[in-house]
Amino acid sequence: MGSYGAILVIGVLMISIFPFFMYYIDAQANIQQELKKIIAEDISIEKEKLYSSISINKTSISWIDNTTLEMKILNEGRGNIFLKDFRFITLVLIYYTNGVKRSVFIPYNQSGAVGETDFWEVVSVYDLDIGREILNPVNLSTVTGAWDPNEVLLLRVHLSTMYPRDNQTEYVIVFTLPNGSGDVAVGDQP
Repeated sequence: MGSYGAILVIGVLMISIFPFFMYYIDAQANIQQELKKIIAEDISIEKEKLYSSISINKTSISWIDNTTLEMKILNEGRGNIFLKDFRFITLVLIYYTNGVKRSVFIPYNQSGAVGETDFWEVVSVYDLDIGREILNPVNLSTVTGAWDPNEVLLLRVHLSTMYPRDNQTEYVIVFTLPNGSGDVAVGDQP
């Protein structure tokens, strides 16, 4: 096979390899685009965390009985948390029941059945300075409105009657927003 044969073989190889080479370049470009998108989303989430801040008012936590507690949380950030997103809020309660430590995720459920399961519900939302809501009023029946900056969220936690809190024992409450910012409260009141 002379030099024409070698050139012909190289040409055929180049033509047959070219689509795979183009596919590889296209795949690399897609991967780079996906990475850029992921990085942009991460930056957005981190930026949102910078503007989000909440504070549990530790003195406002009160146990109504061994299965019910109320607490107030202040939105100290610059962003609103819409009522429709409350289902993404994480509330964890660690406490003692029958002498055994229990750690439980408490889901948001505005219409839960008291005594049957663990859940938390919104009692009210109000502006810290004026005592009522003006911006994005929360309407629990239509699941609209938002917990806005400088507003206090008054919530009630209901524990299952199967797992009541032991009297005079410590407890820990972890409350985390959907973007990851949150606060922790530790107490030992009855």
